[in-house]
Amino acid sequence: MQLAPATPSDPKTAALETVELHHKRIANTIRTLWGYKECSVYINKLIMAGGDGMGHARVGFNQEAVEAMLVLSDLHDAEFGPPDSIGGGLGLSI
Repeated sequence: MQLAPATPSDPKTAALETVELHHKRIANTIRTLWGYKECSVYINKLIMAGGDGMGHARVGFNQEAVEAMLVLSDLHDAEFGPPDSIGGGLGLSI
């Protein structure tokens, strides 16, 4: 059993660590997309459609991971603005 990482004072870091604990590849993709409008699109697609936007289906997410992804989406939108349209980036349709 893995223990959750200690919560740092930075909410972005804490949320990314939580996502990484359960879904390392997804956390890495969020880090790569951070600062681009596609980041929010990617996170919302993950939560709404259950896939990872890269063709990998997923049955569901750990509740902590979902909550962390929602925090990341909110933080990203607050810092960089919301995407033009949720399905617009990455060629995704919701």
